Amino acid sequence: MTAVPFTEMQGVAPVVPIAGTITTFYANWSLGQPNNYDVSQVGTIHAILARATSNSADFLPIPGTRIDLTPTITFDDIYDEDHNALRPVRAGGLTGLSVPVVAGDRLLVLFWITGTPGIYLSSKCGAGVTIQ
Repeated sequence: MTAVPFTEMQGVAPVVPIAGTITTFYANWSLGQPNNYDVSQVGTIHAILARATSNSADFLPIPGTRIDLTPTITFDDIYDEDHNALRPVRAGGLTGLSVPVVAGDRLLVLFWITGTPGIYLSSKCGAGVTIQ
């Protein structure tokens, strides 16, 4: 897997406060201000958890933590029949994970969309994990 340098991203990478095991991961995505694209199929929103050790700015995706948020998002989800902007929400989660973390690790959630090329969707994203 390729490391993603934090300097190339905007966002916050919370610090893991205690050593333990990530057992659940949940993510959601909501559309901000849609652009005026006339497309029939936009695609699927994805999220993956990434981690950097306390002395690194390079985040590596954690295998097994990719979520395909559901349902897929289409043009009809973005605009109603009068072309008024809607604010769809997509979400998903994983349980039964066993991802060890140590105090000081930093976590970051990466979101991306697959489907129609060239689509830019302003959005708001959130995520949470359970550490036991």
